[in-house]
Amino acid sequence: MTHAMTVITKYIFLNALHCHTKGWFLCNEIGVTPPTPAELIRMRQGQEIHRLARDRFPAGVFVGDLIAEKAINRTQKLLEDQSARVLFEPYFEHGRCVTRADSLTRKDDGWSVEEIKSSLGQNPAHLDDLAYTTMVMQGSGLSIREITLTLVNKEYRHGSSEVPLLWSVDVTRDVLSRAATFEELRPDIELALTAQACPEATLIWACRGCEFFAEQCVGHSMTNPIFDVPRIGAKKFRTLLQHDVTEIAGIPVDFELSGHQRRVVDSVQSGEMWVSDKLAKAIGTWEWPLLYLDFETVSTCLPLYDGMGPYNQIPTQYSLHIRRRPTDIPEHREYLADSAEDCRREFAELLLADLGTDGNIVVYSSFEKTILTRLQEWFEDLAEPLERLKERLVDLQLIIKNHVWHPEFRGSTSIKRTLPVLVPDMDYSDLEISNGDHASAAFYNMATGRIAPDEQEMTRAALLLYCERDTMAMVKLHDALIQHGTLPEQNAG
Repeated sequence: MTHAMTVITKYIFLNALHCHTKGWFLCNEIGVTPPTPAELIRMRQGQEIHRLARDRFPAGVFVGDLIAEKAINRTQKLLEDQSARVLFEPYFEHGRCVTRADSLTRKDDGWSVEEIKSSLGQNPAHLDDLAYTTMVMQGSGLSIREITLTLVNKEYRHGSSEVPLLWSVDVTRDVLSRAATFEELRPDIELALTAQACPEATLIWACRGCEFFAEQCVGHSMTNPIFDVPRIGAKKFRTLLQHDVTEIAGIPVDFELSGHQRRVVDSVQSGEMWVSDKLAKAIGTWEWPLLYLDFETVSTCLPLYDGMGPYNQIPTQYSLHIRRRPTDIPEHREYLADSAEDCRREFAELLLADLGTDGNIVVYSSFEKTILTRLQEWFEDLAEPLERLKERLVDLQLIIKNHVWHPEFRGSTSIKRTLPVLVPDMDYSDLEISNGDHASAAFYNMATGRIAPDEQEMTRAALLLYCERDTMAMVKLHDALIQHGTLPEQNAG
């Protein structure tokens, strides 16, 4: 793509609002990674929601995925055709900016535009999406009189017609105001994104989580940027920048931080691991046998099973390692649902049987407790025994957060960060499925027939291996904590 032909899409423009450098990378397709399996599923779900939304208007005309010039020409002809009352995905351009509206409906004095989102509630990003689309359409000469945001109804249940899938809200005033602001910013954004040279980057709050930060941008030369301080917040971040502090190494000793944040900063600045003198006591209160538990779930906009609502988190598998004593070889148990059926009841009953009534249940984060609560809501007759399971839970991640820090955690106590530091001989690199999003995507693909029957056994095996690795990782992390808890307190803050 030459610079003379460069066009700016909605995604690029909205990212450029916060950072021209990121917009330039996206515009020039530098360092852009392909979507993950989970992202592909979210895209397919969004496409299906759009298809269902179009079904409300059988007489609507679909412009289609034509190349830009043909799509613009077809859109213009349909705008001039008074018999075309509803248009789906018409294509517009304004300056270097291009967009497709989800739907346009002809009114006596102009047009009504609708944006369809596979979300349960409105958020500012939705208004930005609509504002960009409105800006481009207005710039191309269209008169916009009404703007509607259509969302997914959280009360909808698969297999029932009592509550419609979609609901709408009028956002005309807010979007028109935002679109006017975007139009004021558009010339500068177009100039920056179509320039031959990348705009100069500086550290800003938007760098946090940016996919270009570490490799292509200002983070390339940084070891520990200040937003690696847990829960640093935009206000403290900006205060540090005002004092020319961009890395944790430069944070002053008198800068106001929480106790946890200060321990993290001290650990990074010293280059040493910090271990609380209360670690041994914290894990020493756990009652044996210990049962190390991990869940995997699937959550989709369009429910997989009857009676389920949008984004209901359905438990699909668990892994359980059991140790009677610290020196025991762990016993392993596992469960993986049949993707063709709603197996929540079976999941709950087998889980209760496998966990028994003795010992603490070790989890990593509060996720398992949340899922147990949902199971209680679904199956009232199991609520009491499930409550007793919740009372036995202990959170290994919380132990690490409160009692251990290593500079290589890089601001996070997720298991993918702590495991390679505390248990360097164990990781997930040999697994076909190596993270929770990928596991959820694999189960969804089986449930919807996107994985051929002869390949499903291999997928099931990969899912079981991944979940088993998660609970064995907890066993190994616990052992590492036991060892560190017997050592003198290190680098106490």
